[in-house]
Amino acid sequence: MILPNDDIKVITSHSSSVLQVFHFDINQPYHFMSISDNGEIIEWIFDKISKSTKEIEKCNLQRPGDDILTINKHEIRKLKKGEYIKITSIIQFNNFIAVGYDDGLILIYQAEKQPIDKKKPAMDGLQEKIEEENQSDEENHKAKEKETEKENIKPSGESMQDLISKIDYYNTFSLYYILLGHSQQIRSLYYVASKKFLVTSSDNCTVKIYDMTNGFSLYHFNLDCIVNKIVLSEKRNIQNLILFSEDPYKLIIDITKEPFSFNHYSFKYNNCSQIEKINNGYYLLGPRSVYSFDTNLEYKATYTSLDPINYSLMKIYKNNIILFDAENYLEVTSFQNLEEKKAAVDPKNKKAAAKPAKGKNDKKEEEVAKTDQYNIVTEFKVKIGNDEMTECYIYEQFGFCCCQDNNLYLVDLELKKDLKYERFNMATEDEASLQMMKILANTKTKKKKGKGKDGKKKKKK
Repeated sequence: MILPNDDIKVITSHSSSVLQVFHFDINQPYHFMSISDNGEIIEWIFDKISKSTKEIEKCNLQRPGDDILTINKHEIRKLKKGEYIKITSIIQFNNFIAVGYDDGLILIYQAEKQPIDKKKPAMDGLQEKIEEENQSDEENHKAKEKETEKENIKPSGESMQDLISKIDYYNTFSLYYILLGHSQQIRSLYYVASKKFLVTSSDNCTVKIYDMTNGFSLYHFNLDCIVNKIVLSEKRNIQNLILFSEDPYKLIIDITKEPFSFNHYSFKYNNCSQIEKINNGYYLLGPRSVYSFDTNLEYKATYTSLDPINYSLMKIYKNNIILFDAENYLEVTSFQNLEEKKAAVDPKNKKAAAKPAKGKNDKKEEEVAKTDQYNIVTEFKVKIGNDEMTECYIYEQFGFCCCQDNNLYLVDLELKKDLKYERFNMATEDEASLQMMKILANTKTKKKKGKGKDGKKKKKK
């Protein structure tokens, strides 16, 4: 079911493709920031009742100069006019963000809170703008409060004006570490919180482990494949880094104690572009399939799409899997449960199957057969943006969709679910009406056999 995208809103617009949305301070759930692949960061406030946003700050991440990189023997790619070095991978941990560029450089930036008083002119302008829109915002706020009763949203009771008054700082980002060692595009970054390690992979088939307490390189692995994704598996105080490559095997680095050991195992699900952790395992995203694994990355099942469209992004929302396809559609899907299925009865031998065997009980135990192949069922889908999605940040019932068309979009997943159920009920009512009309149209009045115009039988001549 394809739903309309009239209520899909543009939260903010960047000067290049949007990569990620961050939420630094859990004490301020309305304070967000988004980053694009040219290092532009925009801080904004989100009001979940009115679904409106206000921009409070914009800055750019500063790369070190060419002279510094040349001294450290980092290869510098010559840029054309108007070209910039793109960010290809980015993660956030504590109050730091790690940024990997397409020239192999990894930079660690520290977020520092600055009192809002030091930015008085900009905030004064924002305050004036808010006061001008205050009346319309209050009207919208009251209207949205009525809608929240239907949508089961807990109203915060705070308008945008109230949220602005709570903000007493904005963030600045200072360069903390310069990590060298890769000469090509950074493919993946992963932070091990318990060890304070940063694990990185690059297109030059190398994997490195850095110590974030001092920025030093601990281990360097030269491989013969490119590592796409990195995850951590923990079992009985044993910590293993699982590296997924483009070749049909997975690499395992035991980081429980030094020296770290390295092994590789066969793994045929090598075409996965993304991995998401769930409570009892992992989901791996393939071009047209989703693979289910347990906590030890042991295979459980395969879910395949019947549509010939490849998926590019996967997110988990409550009990649903959200998939983004190549045609810019957000699809809310559901999977069949991993339950035992009844064995199919042979249609040619139904009578024999119905008769109980002699000397056995009348109630025969049902034969069951296990299967690991299931279909992906699309509940509904909606088109978002004009280009491919790079990331989606799920906050409560809202999805912040980062798009390559330089925009950040907002979609209310619960509102779409309600609309889907309304459409479904309307469709069932229409179908019932059509069936009743067909029954009435096929009903014919019964006529009695006639004897003649005068009611008597005609005599034969």
